[in-house]
Amino acid sequence: MAIVFVVVMFIMFMLVMFFFIRMIIVILMIFVVTVMFVVIMVRVAVIMFIVAFVCVVVMICIMVMVFMIIVMLVVMTGIILWWWSNWITATLGDDLAASVGVNAKRESFYLAALSAILVGLALKIVGALLITALLIIPAATARRFTSTPEMMAILSVGFGSAASAIGLWAAYIFDWPAGPSMVATAAVLFGISQLRNAV
Repeated sequence: MAIVFVVVMFIMFMLVMFFFIRMIIVILMIFVVTVMFVVIMVRVAVIMFIVAFVCVVVMICIMVMVFMIIVMLVVMTGIILWWWSNWITATLGDDLAASVGVNAKRESFYLAALSAILVGLALKIVGALLITALLIIPAATARRFTSTPEMMAILSVGFGSAASAIGLWAAYIFDWPAGPSMVATAAVLFGISQLRNAV
């Protein structure tokens, strides 16, 4: 239980830092715009220095955000790899889990807690439609191509990444909204997967 508490506190700290850095970037950008309006009244060299300084600070903030995302990705991947076999055993059944010495209720709690954290974080970033679609559709698509949970997890990450990349590309090319484009792409991939066994 202490491990889950530490992980939850770490994720909450990273989330607070992420939004704090985003707030700093917004404040700095407002500052740059304000400085641009004052450019007529002040010497150009001073303005150029201030703008360069703010740009450097914004770039540092962006690099810190990227680093935090990478750290969270590594931590979550480590947690998943550490508890993978226990989670698979717990989801197959309480009797099977008890026979191999796995506490199914505890493992189900851990899995539900991490899923709730993932959904809560993703809701703030990408929205309800996209997180729901990217949790369900890629896994359903991958299910048609494999029979093992490990391969299904790997394929669902691939299908979700492909749907996101193709959807963002289509949104850019055709000037469509990004979220619905990714969901539509995931749905098309799912439809294609359904044709696999039908043919």
